[in-house]
Amino acid sequence: MLVFTLGSLKGVYAEDDIHGMARLTYRSSETETETEGKESSWLFSQVYNLMLSKALTPKVEFTANVDANVIDSDEEKTTFLSPDLRLYVRNEYFDANTGYELTERGLDILTASPDGERYTTKSWNANLFTKSEKYPTVRLLYNEDRDHDHLDVHRTDNKTTDFFGNAEYAYRFLRFSYDYRNNIFDDYVTGSTQKTDTNYGRADFRKSFWENRVTSSGSYFLTKRRVETTTSGKDRVPETKQAYAGLYAEDPLDPCDVRLESRESLIDGDKITSTGIDIGGGSTNLNQNIGVDLNFATEVEQVKLYTTPPEFGFSENDFTWAVYSSNDNLTWTPITNAAGFDYDTNEDLFEISFTCASARYFKVVNTNNNLKPLYVTEIEAIGFTTAGTTDYTFEGIQAYLGAKPVDWLSFTYNFTQDKQDTDPGSDQTRTTNDVSGRVERELHRYLGTWAQYRRRWVEDSEVEDTTTDTYLLHFLSSPLETLDTDLSFTHTVLKEESETQSKSSSVLFQVVAWLLEGAELDIDATIIHSEDLKVESKTISRLIDANLRLELTPMLTAEIEYDRAWTETKKPDGDTTRRPWFGQVILYWRPSHEFYLRASYEIDKHDKGDKTFRQQYNLSWLMTEKIEFNTACTLERNDKTRFIFSPNLSWDLSRMLTLRFLYDWSRYEEDTVTEMQTFMIDLSARF
Repeated sequence: MLVFTLGSLKGVYAEDDIHGMARLTYRSSETETETEGKESSWLFSQVYNLMLSKALTPKVEFTANVDANVIDSDEEKTTFLSPDLRLYVRNEYFDANTGYELTERGLDILTASPDGERYTTKSWNANLFTKSEKYPTVRLLYNEDRDHDHLDVHRTDNKTTDFFGNAEYAYRFLRFSYDYRNNIFDDYVTGSTQKTDTNYGRADFRKSFWENRVTSSGSYFLTKRRVETTTSGKDRVPETKQAYAGLYAEDPLDPCDVRLESRESLIDGDKITSTGIDIGGGSTNLNQNIGVDLNFATEVEQVKLYTTPPEFGFSENDFTWAVYSSNDNLTWTPITNAAGFDYDTNEDLFEISFTCASARYFKVVNTNNNLKPLYVTEIEAIGFTTAGTTDYTFEGIQAYLGAKPVDWLSFTYNFTQDKQDTDPGSDQTRTTNDVSGRVERELHRYLGTWAQYRRRWVEDSEVEDTTTDTYLLHFLSSPLETLDTDLSFTHTVLKEESETQSKSSSVLFQVVAWLLEGAELDIDATIIHSEDLKVESKTISRLIDANLRLELTPMLTAEIEYDRAWTETKKPDGDTTRRPWFGQVILYWRPSHEFYLRASYEIDKHDKGDKTFRQQYNLSWLMTEKIEFNTACTLERNDKTRFIFSPNLSWDLSRMLTLRFLYDWSRYEEDTVTEMQTFMIDLSARF
């Protein structure tokens, strides 16, 4: 019946532009432990999609998209129904669109569903974008969302209205922009309303002189934000703090001493798309440091971590979270090692709560997790406010001047100043000056060098003023066509109020050598000596990272990696030594376009001396034009043993139909032995 229906609609596709998809999945799992015996579960999922796209005129288009999803399992039955209607208008002057989307969860199409299971989201939006190179461009966006359950006494019932307007204009080397945003959040459960008005103006310039030997740029921005909060029967309501950067570090050696790197996708407002940060996956994927930069010290007592929808078998109870704060994104202070949290299955987010703390940086760390993968999409820092009006003023200035009087000499100066005025509250100011000079010379046709001095001083109203002096000396040499070498020296001195706080010196040596045809060797060796005068500690770190890639035959390639670190720290309360190392061998074999095999063996020695041995095998075989077989196998041993075997078969029955068989078997040996096996059949159709 399914094939007949899809086949009959296929002829409509070319004329009316109708297309769709149907997918049926059955999954059965069985878990056996020595203490609890056997437990089994099952899930049957039905996913249907139908989309209509109709060009009413050459410049007007209408689309309708309907998604229906029914998930039936041994524990519960859940349904999703989501129609989406949109109208597009496009011409040479502007692009505009408007649409309405309704998402119903727990609404059974055939039988009445208890109101306790229903959750409704309604969304209406309209967008307008002008297109002009001569006149200012304008963007207007309006969005209205309504979320509510169907309980007699609501747990969730709110409405969000958001209007955004933007105008930009560029004239020669100048650029001007203005943003206005009005956001109103009504929480009908608590009887509170929060209205936020934000005005943002910015001016930028960029100009070069003297045949680009002198470059200059600068910007000025001013943001005024007013938050009006009214409550009814509740003293405090949550307020999302403005984030300036998302931060991330993967499993650092010491979560209290690490600099997190910027990850802008964590604060881009997209709560659906994965940032690539997996916080699930079991004990081999712990200590993911996910944070946020608030620019100035801010009171926060909750972090919201949005995720992708969890997989079947996910349990939030397996997670534990630690929370840290920092004022410099380097030294982190623990707030709690076991924060209280809830996981909202309607919005797919962790709400991690802790004692109120004031800092510029906050981060959460997963110290335990679930075996199922789970990816982060967004992070928010939450504070709580009372009824009343709060005015925020943010002002920033940035100026840059660069000069290169001769080819081998250059100077730069960078000035930034950020101000934040909170009423009621306090004023905060941070001023940064950054000066550098650089000399580049070619000492020999095989040897080049450059030297640089940089001074950065920061005046901050909330913390001690700091000065950082950095000296760099770098040599580059290519004595052979098959050999490149780099050698660099760095020395850094950090002072607070003219008193030296820390010193650091490092040497980095890099080699890239093409030994033979098809053989490439990369070696990085680093020595770092650092001294912290505050706590009277000294640390010496020696790191080596070597990679060898060999093309053994046209079909067989090998990679060998070896990483080793020696870290010795001396403190008044005792000395510590760390000597972790990692070794890995990978083989890639592709005898034909239809067959591919990857095999790897690795040893990972941890700080505490224990070792993890890991073997991984991945095979892909295109058996015929329509049948493909894939399998993955992992064996991991340390104080625990983990074995995972996952074969799957994909069969293209026709141009519209695809059938997949998947099997997953795993065994975990720790204090007890746990065996899990999952079998899945997936039938999907497209037309």
